[in-house]
Amino acid sequence: FFCFASAELIMPQSTEKGSLRGKITGADTKEALPYASVIVVGTNNGVASDLNGNYIIRNIDAGKQKISISYVGYVTKTVEVNIKPNKITELNVVLEITSIQGKEVVVSAQRVGQQGAINQQIESNTIVNVVAADRLQENPDANAAEAIGRLPGISLIRSGGEGTGVVIRGLDPKYTQVLLDGIPLPSTDNNTRATGISGISQYDLQGVEVFKTVTSDMDGDAVAGVINLKLSEAPKGFKYNLMAQGGYNDLNNYWKNYKFVGDISNRFLNDKLGVMLSLDAERVNRSDQSLSAGYETKTIPAPGQLAPLYVSIIGLNDINRINYKGAGTLSIDYKLSSVTKLFLFNFFSHNNQDYTQVSKSYDLNAGGINYNINDAPNNYSELYVGSFKAEHEFSSFEMDEGFAFTQSHVYTPDSRNWTFYYSGIGLKKYGNDSIQSLPLNQILALATDTLSTSTLNKFYLYDMNRQANDLIEKHIDAYINCKIPFNIGNFISAYIKFGAKYKENSRDRNYDSRHAGISVIGDIPQFGDYATKYLPWAGKSGVGTLSMLGLYNNTVSNFLKGQYNFHWYPNISRLNQIFDWWNSFSNYYLYTDPKDMPPAFSGGKLGFYPNWYDIQMNTQKLNENYYAGYLMGELNLGDMFVLIPGVRYEKVKDNLNGWWIETIPYPDLNHPSGHAIDSTHNDEYLLPNFHLKFKPAGWIQALFSFTQTLNRPDYSMLIPNVYLNRSGGTEFFQAGNPDLKPEFWTNYDGQVTVFGDKIGLVSLGGFYKKVKDMIWTPSTYRTPGQPWPFGAGQYFTDNSVVLITVPQNFNFPVYLKGLEFEAQTNLWYLPQPFNYISLDMNFTLINSKTTYEYSKTQLVTIGNDSKGRPITKLVSIDSIYSGPMLNQPKSIANFSFGYNYKGFNLWLSYQYTGEIITSEPNLVEFEVHKSKFSRWDLQISQKLPVEGLEALFNFANINNPVEYQNNLADPRPSYLENYGWTMDFGIRYGL
Repeated sequence: FFCFASAELIMPQSTEKGSLRGKITGADTKEALPYASVIVVGTNNGVASDLNGNYIIRNIDAGKQKISISYVGYVTKTVEVNIKPNKITELNVVLEITSIQGKEVVVSAQRVGQQGAINQQIESNTIVNVVAADRLQENPDANAAEAIGRLPGISLIRSGGEGTGVVIRGLDPKYTQVLLDGIPLPSTDNNTRATGISGISQYDLQGVEVFKTVTSDMDGDAVAGVINLKLSEAPKGFKYNLMAQGGYNDLNNYWKNYKFVGDISNRFLNDKLGVMLSLDAERVNRSDQSLSAGYETKTIPAPGQLAPLYVSIIGLNDINRINYKGAGTLSIDYKLSSVTKLFLFNFFSHNNQDYTQVSKSYDLNAGGINYNINDAPNNYSELYVGSFKAEHEFSSFEMDEGFAFTQSHVYTPDSRNWTFYYSGIGLKKYGNDSIQSLPLNQILALATDTLSTSTLNKFYLYDMNRQANDLIEKHIDAYINCKIPFNIGNFISAYIKFGAKYKENSRDRNYDSRHAGISVIGDIPQFGDYATKYLPWAGKSGVGTLSMLGLYNNTVSNFLKGQYNFHWYPNISRLNQIFDWWNSFSNYYLYTDPKDMPPAFSGGKLGFYPNWYDIQMNTQKLNENYYAGYLMGELNLGDMFVLIPGVRYEKVKDNLNGWWIETIPYPDLNHPSGHAIDSTHNDEYLLPNFHLKFKPAGWIQALFSFTQTLNRPDYSMLIPNVYLNRSGGTEFFQAGNPDLKPEFWTNYDGQVTVFGDKIGLVSLGGFYKKVKDMIWTPSTYRTPGQPWPFGAGQYFTDNSVVLITVPQNFNFPVYLKGLEFEAQTNLWYLPQPFNYISLDMNFTLINSKTTYEYSKTQLVTIGNDSKGRPITKLVSIDSIYSGPMLNQPKSIANFSFGYNYKGFNLWLSYQYTGEIITSEPNLVEFEVHKSKFSRWDLQISQKLPVEGLEALFNFANINNPVEYQNNLADPRPSYLENYGWTMDFGIRYGL
């Protein structure tokens, strides 16, 4: 009712006005042309067609009118039409592709897809990057994240080589909002609000939009931008596609990768009803190998110099990671009437992972060698999205409303860990400065952890523990939007848009952590006696517990391309036998026959003890209510200027549940300490923004924007947990902070773009972001006599030295700025064979500044006593220093070469990520730099003689680099990682 009343008030009905609607298609492909420009000649009253090529223009003067339709890469067409008063007139237009007289017209999937992306970016009034449809469907990447990672200013967080998180302009994934067909997705991270999208198949998508500036009709918590994954709508006619693919992973010589994809669609009831079903299943090996190294200083450097670093510990990590993915999408659309269309979609994905990590650490100072093994099978994450939306196109306004339910579920049922220590001296000449200065592979060559029986018997089982994690987040969304267009003469066209949104978010995380530590396993000689009785293959170490004899499985060869010797890999099945035996053994004597319990295990030395700190600090319960409303408008002044002012109101209410806990002394480990805490969090903001589009000619335009956005605190920071350690020495106070404010970002963006049939698109843009109430988590010392922050004084004595760690807001200067260059073109106008080439390239420079803290305690002299001896006092010294934001690449570059000749389709892609600083430590010597990184990927498809059948080939990470990190003061690595290359072969059949 409010939309009807507002439309009547803003633009009363006139019998001299009418509307025009229709569909724009290409003569070459017979497919829709999305984002074509449709305008009434002699006015600035016009629109861009939607993703399906449909458009509607309102408030057109009745009578004969000329309509101009333009699309980059196609010949502009002008059509005369008779507009009827108070009626909607139909006009469908077919555009001819641009060609050079006398030359063959080259029509390729690459050219059509690229032109679609170019036109969407040109027609947008905000800064947006688009993944072309052909990159998603014809030559797809491993997942949607990989395709997004080729856009300007975007890099990826990888797991085993596969993109799992999207980093826009160097900002962590939690700064980006992810939408599935306009619906916000819930968090899939244990602590932050970040959403992973690796489980979403690109085959389900019709397109991907990355908005780097937001308007008032978009949620405000999108500092980096918004990723909108557009779902496909059923096309006209019966269609289906099938794909089967097998693959190989070089790192593990693994041939069992596979992917199966199928979709089917049709339209019914005279094309009013559309139904589309997509299903996919995948297994892929994403294993990796890595090295980590810790360093220490032993001298104080001269002013302006860096102290030399000495290796203190080296770790080798072999990770076996097998991912199983399955997803399904059901999309239904129904044209209820001439003005109303209904949309319903359900999306579900289930990702299962079998994960095993074997780590060896070499302690150079102690001469010891440790094995740490983690086995976590059947971890899974699930994502469900159900959405209903209604769209109405009335004669005087547009309206849409809808609601959605979304849920993410991340579950680790049983993550088991074993630790073995070496009871002998595992490294020769350990702790020697000259040895600790050698290259790491030469140091490891001194290790004595051979496969001999005597060596294996020196490794003894020190600890076993297990963790379980269960995270469920649910969202309920409801929204309504109303858009009222109007004209003021022929020079000004405009619209007013307003709407409201409500979202309810519930988040539950249940965490469990239990261990059987040294007091149970390592200190009881009888443990080995009983274990070897029930496990005849097991060996007993010299200290009485189990050794690693009998646990050998295989030798790891070519570790990190053969640079380091990992030696041998344990038998995971037998380690699980030890775990299961101890669990059964303990349960028998604890619950079945306690009177016959062996004396050595009395006094609470059986089973697995709860780690209450981990359990309670990682348990989360939160309910969040979100309210929003907005008002915005668009004002078109002639053909040159578009102004978009707007304001958004957002309010959030959180109900939080946490724990107050304290370190529990042994042996009282089976009972939790402390009590539950309830708290609330509220915030309320007005977020103005302004966009300007300037188009002085038909081949150039400029976009400028001012926006204000929010980054709400991580869930783990808001939860009101409090942890105390008052066990003596330096004591600890750690707490969440329900009073945290969201980070308040002010963003300035600009972009100049030139475009045309031959040039394609070339753009140069810049951005500058600054923040108020930046969130950080400093750790500062409180010494005797100082005031107590956060009410911590009630738990300690005044003479306590306490390390206090609480997240909080600060207002030191923080900025982020950068430049982005992009070019997209197709060389269709050149002679053969160059006319089959497509080129995409972009380059980004990023610079930032933020503030870090450093806290330490120090004895200072405050005077002398009566005998002249110095009187000292322990004080805390807190330092503030500036540096670049962490994990931000200084530069990003992408280049793609495409070649599409008849049925042959090729994309060769190059990705480059510049140097990244990953830590800002207290001593500059330990500043960690991640070296520049690049990779090559190749995707090929070839149509076969059978209609609808084609062959597929993908070769990922061709150059197979080793990722490298090092400390500022030492070129030797602090971290290395390699995940090998993969190759896939497949066939696809479509009708």
